[in-house]
Amino acid sequence: MTDTTPATAVLGLGLFYGGIAQLIAGIWEFVQANTFGALAFVSYGAFWLACWWTITNPEILKEAGERGWAHSSCSGLCSRPL
Repeated sequence: MTDTTPATAVLGLGLFYGGIAQLIAGIWEFVQANTFGALAFVSYGAFWLACWWTITNPEILKEAGERGWAHSSCSGLCSRPL
C-alpha cells in the first residue's frame, strides 16, 4: 500500500506533528507539577505517534493479523474515562 496522494501526506504530517506537540505539552505539564495533564497529553501524543507509525508502515498490521484491532480498541477503552 503505497498511496502517495496529498491527503495521505497531510494525514501523516498531522498525526506525527500532533503527536509530537502533545508529547511536548505533556512534558510541560509534568514540569508544572500537573500529573493528570502530563498523563493525558503524553498518552494521547503516544497514541497519535503510534497511529502515524501504523499508517506509514502497513506491514505491521499484516504481521499482527487479527490482533491489529487491539490498538484502536485499547485506545478507545483507555480514553473513555477521560
